[in-house]
Amino acid sequence: MGIRSQNNPIAAYLDVFSNTGTDATGAAPIPVSSGLTATGGVISDYPDGGSNIYRAHIFTSSGALNVTALGGLGNNVDLLVVAGGGGGGGGNVPGNAGGGGGAGGLRYIPNLTLSANSYPVNIGAGGRGSTSTVLGANGGNSVFNEPSANSIPAITATGGGAGGVGYFPYTQHAQPGGSGGGRGTPSSEGSGNAGGNDPRSNPISEGNDGGGTSYGAGGGGAGAAGDPNSGGDGSAGGIGLQFLLAGPPASTQPVGTPGPVAGGGYFAGGGGGGGQSGAAGGAGGFGGGGPGGRSNTTPKGEAGTYATGGGGGAGGEGSGNNGGNSGGSGIVVVRYKIAELTAVQKATGGAISFYGGKTIHAFTGSGTFTMPASYPSTPVQMLVVAGGGSGGSRHGGGGGGGGVIHLPLANGTLANGTYTVTVGGGGGARNNNLTGIQGSNSSFGPPSAASAPTHLLAIGGGFGGAHPNSPATGGPGGSGGGGGSTNPSDPGGPGSQPAPTVYGTSTGYGTNGGTSVFFGPDSRVCGGGGGAGGAGTSGGPTTAGDGGPGVQIPIASDPNNNYYWAGGGGGGNWNTPVRAGNGGQGGGGGGGHSGNAGTSAGPGTVGNGGTGGLFTGQAGFNPVPSSGGNAAQSTGGGGGGNGQNNVYVWPGPNGGGGNGGSGIVLIAYPS
Repeated sequence: MGIRSQNNPIAAYLDVFSNTGTDATGAAPIPVSSGLTATGGVISDYPDGGSNIYRAHIFTSSGALNVTALGGLGNNVDLLVVAGGGGGGGGNVPGNAGGGGGAGGLRYIPNLTLSANSYPVNIGAGGRGSTSTVLGANGGNSVFNEPSANSIPAITATGGGAGGVGYFPYTQHAQPGGSGGGRGTPSSEGSGNAGGNDPRSNPISEGNDGGGTSYGAGGGGAGAAGDPNSGGDGSAGGIGLQFLLAGPPASTQPVGTPGPVAGGGYFAGGGGGGGQSGAAGGAGGFGGGGPGGRSNTTPKGEAGTYATGGGGGAGGEGSGNNGGNSGGSGIVVVRYKIAELTAVQKATGGAISFYGGKTIHAFTGSGTFTMPASYPSTPVQMLVVAGGGSGGSRHGGGGGGGGVIHLPLANGTLANGTYTVTVGGGGGARNNNLTGIQGSNSSFGPPSAASAPTHLLAIGGGFGGAHPNSPATGGPGGSGGGGGSTNPSDPGGPGSQPAPTVYGTSTGYGTNGGTSVFFGPDSRVCGGGGGAGGAGTSGGPTTAGDGGPGVQIPIASDPNNNYYWAGGGGGGNWNTPVRAGNGGQGGGGGGGHSGNAGTSAGPGTVGNGGTGGLFTGQAGFNPVPSSGGNAAQSTGGGGGGNGQNNVYVWPGPNGGGGNGGSGIVLIAYPS
């Protein structure tokens, strides 16, 4: 079966009737038959080593698979649904190490029959890790086809369980989930979800239990339980499972992580447990589990890898804020046969698709791009988008969108060789009166350290400012972060994205963040983060600053010309009649509104996510009214600013700034 993708900024480039297959080195393919027509997600087209060509729709943010017409190859798909991983447990008081976060639940249903319908896709976020003031959280569920408007019931993967918290007196038992969290003092291990699943799912169980015996145990993974622990080093998270759905079976998959078997494609590994008595933290399970932290040091455990459902690493025991870290977000992959072709293949790297005589390589994670020697000089179009900054955590400005570099096809030329592709992550969410975090850079260039003379280097988006920093200025970046509110007026950060001329004449896109306004101690209105296509707006008497819009850039010959990249995050507010800032088009997260101890401030105060473009940022109601919305992954969008972080209310869930969205790199050239 095949689903032909159209009208999508990455997916729409497949035209199996006139273009080469993935990595072709010979003549254009000739289809024997073709399949369905559909849109949605990031597309990867690849051969199985013979004459069959497969397509995978890869969803790292929420959207929909829209099947509009049936074809001649049947209507069965292979479906992988992975939920967000649970947050790692913290360790603070000596003797108490945290447990690793459990992996998100994993559902695999082969040969699922579809019809011509729309199938909503919701991607679960990773659960936050615990700190000395905030308890950890389970990951969010990922769901295929909810609400259902057709004959197929919703297919749900359950978020991973949070790891046990090891500090006294604020303890938390390891939580159950898709896979359970690991044990932290004095908790018991969390249980994996072994029941209530669709009997078509393989494996039937979504995951496994977290490790037990003692504190510092690993979180459960989709392939095995977390290791138990009896003292000393933290124990390892349970291994995930391998699925070779998104790329050629014999090559490295464009999604998932490496594992013990070649090809990569591992998902849903458990987080490592924290170390104690001077020992190291446990390893994260293959499939994106974050390693646990060492005892008696301040660094946290490491976060689960985004778009894998990996559990967050736990914090080790010892003084200081040895918090656990967040779990990785989930993913949905839909795979099916698209055509039977007679052809061999061309260049390598990333998720590959075709449109209008062009081949498009899409990198949502770091990797390598290789143009073989048979193509010594190739015209190229490239888009490099950096990770967006996260929003400020209290009276917070919106995060700035990542810098964007566009090299048009008419301007660019690429010599044969191997090039390093680095995709920057979004700035992580912050709490406890902290500013946001700048997004990471994205780059394309030779296999050496990224630098302006040899690379296309996109600068990460600036962080959102936060109270009580004085001034609460937004951070600089590709686009600047919005100003938080402390002084009567706190400026946004400057945006500056250079335009390298390494492979031809490119254009850099980045703007400034908006300014906050201080109307009084209980009326603070923050600025929106800058977007690649326009500056963030400033706060005012009726609305917090909106995130600047992303920039519209069609890739290759996209006829719709309506896709946005790197929108800014909306500003938060602490004034109940005032609307929180909207996220900018291109994945920006909405701002959080004012709230007291987690209560809603009333209608009209919740910031909306960015609209238009491939992805949409979440609304600024995540997980409590005060919180800024997360930006969408693979857009470079900025995270929303927090409205009012009630850091003195324990143990209620305190709001924070939203995560920035990760970046993306796209390369298109004539097939």
